[in-house]
Amino acid sequence: MTERRNRFGRAVVGTLAAALVALLVACSSGLEGTYEDPMGLTRYTFQSNGKVLMTMMGTEVEMTYEKEGDKIKVGTPEGRVVMTLLEDGSIQGPMGVKLTRKQP
Repeated sequence: MTERRNRFGRAVVGTLAAALVALLVACSSGLEGTYEDPMGLTRYTFQSNGKVLMTMMGTEVEMTYEKEGDKIKVGTPEGRVVMTLLEDGSIQGPMGVKLTRKQP
């Protein structure tokens, strides 16, 4: 009986640990790095702390973002802009502009 309880206890602890790891991964922003348009006019630098720095023609604006699935919601002074993280790792940005990740 004691052996059976020990196995059950280990199974419960293992399941809880796996659930905690999954929760932490799901809550993280999961987006980091610099993405820019093909002409290099607009650049978004995403940080893991939920901040994004947008640089456009020499002007920098710091904003916040949230990632929900493949959607990236950027809080701008005019409201929220919703972008899409594509399967190839690029971002479909405002007005259909594709933003690709710059190599560090």
